[in-house]
Amino acid sequence: MRPWNFRGSKFAARPICPRFLRENFHRVQDDPKRERSHGPASDFGWLADSHRQNAAAGIPVVRVLLIEDDAADVLLARTHLDHWKAHRFQLTCITRLSKLANILRRGPFDVALLDLSLPDSRGLDTLAEASTRLVGTPIIVLTALNDHEVGMKAMRQGAQDYLVKGTNDMLALARTILHTMERVRLKEEIERAALFDELTGIPNRHLFTDRLERALRRAARDPGRDYLCLAYFDLDGFKPVNDTFGHQAGDTLLAGVAARLADAIRSSDTIARLGGTSWPAFSSMSAARSKRWKWWRSFAEASPSPTFSTFRGTSRS
Repeated sequence: MRPWNFRGSKFAARPICPRFLRENFHRVQDDPKRERSHGPASDFGWLADSHRQNAAAGIPVVRVLLIEDDAADVLLARTHLDHWKAHRFQLTCITRLSKLANILRRGPFDVALLDLSLPDSRGLDTLAEASTRLVGTPIIVLTALNDHEVGMKAMRQGAQDYLVKGTNDMLALARTILHTMERVRLKEEIERAALFDELTGIPNRHLFTDRLERALRRAARDPGRDYLCLAYFDLDGFKPVNDTFGHQAGDTLLAGVAARLADAIRSSDTIARLGGTSWPAFSSMSAARSKRWKWWRSFAEASPSPTFSTFRGTSRS
C-alpha cells in the first residue's frame, strides 16, 4: 500500500516502501548525531534536496515549523513546498509537542503547521497547548478528519487556517502558508494604525488614554505605594515652520521631537502624540521624591518648556 496518494497532483513521485520510511524515520529520530550531521534546519535533513542548499540569492526564505509524527506526511509536505519556486521554505520538523520548547530556542518561525494527533497530545488540546508556546506565530492546523466543525473550532481557538491531510488541500500548502502570513501582517498593520501615530510611530490618543486609565486604576488600588507622574509638552511656534519651509519640513520636525522625547523616558513609561503639537507622557514610580525629580529633569532637558503635574492615586497633589 502506498503511503500517500498523488492522484490529481501535477507532481510525480515514486512510491516509497512504508517499511523503508518507518525504519529510516526512527533511525533519524533516534540518531544523537542528527543535528551535527544535518544541521538544525530539519529533523529530516537526510531528505533535503540540493536546490535548498544552492538556492539563488534574493529568494525569500519562509521558516516553517512542522509538528508531525508521520514520516509519510512529512515527506508529502516537503515535496509540495519544494516545488514552489517563488519562495524557499526552510522546514523544521518535530514529532512531539514536548520538543517544542527546545526547538524554539533556535529562533522564531514564520508559521507553524500543527497535526492534532500527536503521540503526547490529541485533539484541540494540542492546539491550546501549542498556542501558549507559539505566541506571535500563526498556526495552521493539519487534521486527518474531514470535519468542518473541527476546523472551525480550531480557528475560533486561534488557528489561522486548517487543512485536511490526504486531500487536495495539501496541494495548496505553500499558498495557504503565504496567504496566512500576509493576512497576519495586514492585521498587525491595521492594529498598529489604530493605536500608534502614523507620522511619529509613538502611541496615539486612544492607546495613551487606555494605558493612563489602567495606571490610574492600579494607583487607586494601592494609593500609598506608587506615584503617577504626568508631563505635558506643547510645541509653540510650529505654524511658521510649515508656512516657511513646507509641510515636509514640519513633519520632519515633529518626528524629531517625538524621537527626542521618547529617548528621554524609560521604556516602561508612555509618551504619546494627541494630535498637532501636543505631547503628554506619564510614568508610575515609587514615592521617593528624588526619583520623580530625576524623571522630570530628563523630560525637561528634552523639551524646552514642559508643564508638570503629579498624581498620587487618583487625587491630584
